[in-house]
Amino acid sequence: FDSSGFANGGRHRTLLNGSMILMDIHSDDGGEYECSASNGIGESIKKAVTVIVHVPPQFHETYHLQKARSGHSAVLRCDVTGDSPIKVKWTKEFMDNTDNTKIQETPLPNGLLSELYISRVLRKDAGIYVCSATNNYGKQEKTIKLLVLEPPSSPTEIVIKQVERTEATVTWNTPYAGNSPITRYVVQYWRDTGSTPKLEEETVGSEKNFHLLKSLRPGTSYVVRVIADNEFGSSTPSVPIRFYTSEDTPSGYPTDLSVFSSGINELNVRWKAPPPDQRNGAIQGYELGTASTIPWSRTPIGKHP
Repeated sequence: FDSSGFANGGRHRTLLNGSMILMDIHSDDGGEYECSASNGIGESIKKAVTVIVHVPPQFHETYHLQKARSGHSAVLRCDVTGDSPIKVKWTKEFMDNTDNTKIQETPLPNGLLSELYISRVLRKDAGIYVCSATNNYGKQEKTIKLLVLEPPSSPTEIVIKQVERTEATVTWNTPYAGNSPITRYVVQYWRDTGSTPKLEEETVGSEKNFHLLKSLRPGTSYVVRVIADNEFGSSTPSVPIRFYTSEDTPSGYPTDLSVFSSGINELNVRWKAPPPDQRNGAIQGYELGTASTIPWSRTPIGKHP
């Protein structure tokens, strides 16, 4: 090229002595340069100069945020340009060299593509990955932050407060959200009767970490647990917590009352306790009323019929 073809300014400067300075060298600055000099007398003289540009490793971006679904596969890409040979090394704190990960490299016309494959993404795979590229002329690093998208963890610290006859308040701590906002909580509870329970569910907004359970039965053992939901699924249920509602007077009466004579001046009275769902607590005793005429006479007796 004729030096007169380069204007001063930008990345090129021509000095009075005929020298040319190239600043902020790019890879495409390499090639054949020709300097031609003349003073108007005779033919001009020319000199060719070959410029070889050595390119250190370079990344188009040095930081990348990547998201991956838990249980799915993921590919982390490190696309580097520069002079060969280029060596790439992947590092991550606590990264396991197991069958879960595999590195594959593909030569490119102007560099190298290194890909880190994760066959089944788990929570432990989340974190900062560093791709370090080196050649004979330099070194550069690219940082990739991997976020694992998954269902939330189970709510913790389940506490029952303000237990009354028919109401109780359950509270919990907000769990790890799985890199996706929690959309709701599901409070599950059932009567601890020893038989197959009837599961009740109530939905709570994500902004709350407490819920008032209503219409409970007095004097009854309950079990409660909490589940958190987000876009990617439901957490496993929390540790179940057992609580007892306060007792109340029975809402039902003894049943199957029968009376028969057991001797002279004696009557044998028998009955069955109220149905379990009407006792509202442990039966402490009964009162037996007798009367030949009004008013009745009442006699306290034991809790067993």
